Amino acid sequence: MAWANFAFKYRLHLIALYFLAFLNSVSVMHGAIKPGFAAAGLCFSCLAAAVYLFNMIWDDVEDRINSPGECLEERQKPAVRVGSLGLFLIPFIYLWAKAPLRVWGSYLGIGLLGILYSRPWDGTDFRLKNSAWTKTATMTACVFWTVVVVPLMLKHPLNLELLWRCWLRAYPSALVIAATGLLWDIRDARGDAAAGVNTLPALWGAPATVALICAMMSFNLLWPAMAAGTPTKANSLITLIFAAGSIEFKQGLYFHALILAQTAAVLACLA
Repeated sequence: MAWANFAFKYRLHLIALYFLAFLNSVSVMHGAIKPGFAAAGLCFSCLAAAVYLFNMIWDDVEDRINSPGECLEERQKPAVRVGSLGLFLIPFIYLWAKAPLRVWGSYLGIGLLGILYSRPWDGTDFRLKNSAWTKTATMTACVFWTVVVVPLMLKHPLNLELLWRCWLRAYPSALVIAATGLLWDIRDARGDAAAGVNTLPALWGAPATVALICAMMSFNLLWPAMAAGTPTKANSLITLIFAAGSIEFKQGLYFHALILAQTAAVLACLA
């Protein structure tokens, strides 16, 4: 269906995942999800969408190999640029008016990293995403800051002790997003390698990357015991989205057994 193709092309499910992850962290850190907190989560989700659109403009080589039906035509790029700029500026104006400096400053910093991640530096062909290590470090830092640090800073200045305690409760959100990104890297390994984008699947191969995903998601199952708490419904939905998005990947018995185990745990929590 047309709406499903549109949602998949522009990764609306991943934007929703960021929003749920943000709300999960807010619920863990502050108890109630106030309208202002939800609005901040929507702003940072729009930032993720803006960075994704900006990235699409610069991903011609790999997209023509990985997903020829999704790559942008030249005539589409001006509209995508305007859309990316709008998705960045409108939420920033809101945060600048309503949020403390530490929040909208984080928004600007993540946006700058998004530009350096996608666009070649002046005079070079290097992007942060071209190296597996800088790509992983950039994505991890941005996800961690968005879904853990920013929700904390909505009410409090940065406090390392409080941040660590919140991380123990909220890290499954970041792990699910990182694992989802690695799944897409497996699918896109051929085009990424051709474009010089050295993702972990392009360097290590799919089996090793799947092993890493399994390790991450197995560790995720330990979260309730480590955090001495129970999953919130928002976090359960995040895990369920990952499980649903993993169905198309035929990566071995343990991988799918792990997904089934998490799905069962999620459904039990939601019941």
